[in-house]
Amino acid sequence: MHMLDVVASSSIQSQLNNSNYINLVAFVILYYDYALTLPDEVERFWATRSLTWASSFFYINRYLTLLGHIPVMVQYYWDARRSADVCPSLASFHQYLAVFIQVVVGILLIMRTYALYDQNIWVLLFICAAGLAVIVFGTYSVVANSRGNALKENLPAVGCVPPINMTDANRLAAAWTGLLLFDVLIFVMTVYKSTKRSRGGDRTLINILLRDGAIYFGIMSAVGLANILTFHLSPEYERGFITTFANIISSTMISRLMLNLRDRRLYPRYRVKAMARGTLNRATNVPVLSTVFEFNTMQTSITTNNNWLSTHMTGDPEVATDSIEIVSRTSTVLN
Repeated sequence: MHMLDVVASSSIQSQLNNSNYINLVAFVILYYDYALTLPDEVERFWATRSLTWASSFFYINRYLTLLGHIPVMVQYYWDARRSADVCPSLASFHQYLAVFIQVVVGILLIMRTYALYDQNIWVLLFICAAGLAVIVFGTYSVVANSRGNALKENLPAVGCVPPINMTDANRLAAAWTGLLLFDVLIFVMTVYKSTKRSRGGDRTLINILLRDGAIYFGIMSAVGLANILTFHLSPEYERGFITTFANIISSTMISRLMLNLRDRRLYPRYRVKAMARGTLNRATNVPVLSTVFEFNTMQTSITTNNNWLSTHMTGDPEVATDSIEIVSRTSTVLN
């Protein structure tokens, strides 16, 4: 029996080590990427000095993930034997944090798709209904989870990481499957609209939306599928051990997607020529067509430069006109 206990303890420790290594990689990515992109955030968001729905959700996603994972690090790496009573609270906080982060990320994806579809109210209602279904089932999976009830009896020496029984694992796997299907829906809608819009060779707003959407979908599909498989195939202390990694990667990538939409380097020809003509709006560091959400400060530049854009921006008047129309229709998405 003693030998069996030693083997079981060794197996559990191995599972916990695998989880801790993956989580450590996630935390490094989170804070290192923040340090890398902070100058871009200052230039593209702070410099505007205006708070809209889009920028508000950007800040919520950005700083909730950064600050919210500090207690999560405590949950994973502290000595649980010092105060086992704190562990249920840490575990519950982590579960609800994961749900809230995915809600914010989902809202940002919905906003992008809504703008891409010319603010079509039926499209908005459809994707909101799909997102709400995923949120409701995900919240139910967390509330119905029995992990907190077994914490004190099953805690390892280091960290508040209890095992997940098969019933909870199946429920959580179903929740992540719903999230994966929602990502598939957003990606298919983005590809469909982008292929209809994009007829030119230049990197317009549509090209950026399609490129970033494809990258996000590819990475999150791989991570989400791997996490689902851990719930079904891994031993009890490794079930769902990619969840923290998936949440951090999702939040980090959506922040990058929003920063990319304001990257002035994407439109060097327009910026150089517009500045030479004195027509670029110098009130902002962001060029025309750089964001799908906030164009209110740029309407004068768009209106006065339609003719020039039609002949210089892409070399194709029809493509340029489409680009201008996209900007005009999305300028009031978030007032």
